[in-house]
Amino acid sequence: MQKTETATKSVYGLYYKELEHFPEAVYHKNALLYRLMANPKRLHMLNLLAQKEMTVAELAKELGVRMPNISQHLSILRGNKFVETRREGTSVYYRITDPRIVAPCRIFKELYGL
Repeated sequence: MQKTETATKSVYGLYYKELEHFPEAVYHKNALLYRLMANPKRLHMLNLLAQKEMTVAELAKELGVRMPNISQHLSILRGNKFVETRREGTSVYYRITDPRIVAPCRIFKELYGL
């Protein structure tokens, strides 16, 4: 048990040491992005889009939300570069820009047993 406590302390020490060097602007940008992610529907959408590309209609059906609401959320996510689009004929497919975007959701689930 002593080894585990020592290992944990050294990991936390390393973690905090790395954070000390971030400029203040990084914290402000992170706070903005966390506010953007504070919406459960957006988190759900991002997790779905991390699995596969989907249209507005597919997302609306999967989430049980009206298409205009989905479009509004996607507009916000696209404006902040969380998602991007691909057009195929008359359909527009949305996909996540980077799978690491959904990592905080997975991390919090593991940490808090959600």
